Amino acid sequence: MPAQLPQNQPTPEEAARALRDIEQRRGQVLREGSGPRWMWYLLGAAFVVRGLVADLAGMSAASVVSWAIVAVLAVLVVMQYTRRGAARLGYRAMPAWNTFPAWYLGMLTAAAIATVIAASLLLGVLVGAFDLPYQQTIVGAGTGLAVALLGRWACRLTPPRRRVSGR
Repeated sequence: MPAQLPQNQPTPEEAARALRDIEQRRGQVLREGSGPRWMWYLLGAAFVVRGLVADLAGMSAASVVSWAIVAVLAVLVVMQYTRRGAARLGYRAMPAWNTFPAWYLGMLTAAAIATVIAASLLLGVLVGAFDLPYQQTIVGAGTGLAVALLGRWACRLTPPRRRVSGR
């Protein structure tokens, strides 16, 4: 005769189902916490606009556009960290980033920045080698594409899980 579980203990099947449900909801929060797609596309388009302005109006005008982009991005970043601002931007859920190890967030941020800078520099060297017209626009389009595609993906990465010892 099999041993009976106490009334308040779930069966192994119920426990497995509950764990799958928790993992599914955790993934959903992380996906929704990466921000709305339009924000990443807007940032990518800003690189294209900056390159186009540099080619058509010169570097002094591009400098003004760059500072305007930085100002808009600063406002968006501040809005993300307030409940009301995040809701207006389209965030439905925010992961608790303070539960992630600081080294992981730093490594992820550094890797994302290094990837975008490397792509931009490589594209700049290639475009300069072929003496193409609208060089800044081409570099801006390549960098913008990297930001638009990689930004949202990088925000969905989750930190490595810690093993609990002694259990």
